[in-house]
Amino acid sequence: MEQVRFWSNCYQYRVFSFQEVLDWRFLILGVFLLVSFVNCT
Repeated sequence: MEQVRFWSNCYQYRVFSFQEVLDWRFLILGVFLLVSFVNCT
């Protein structure tokens, strides 16, 4: 039973870190698009 709880904690942590990386990527992409748009206009 202890192993199952540990596994679910590990899984939750991995999902959280994955979302964090995704948010970070989208933030960089958004800034990059904004800079490109401003440079074009």
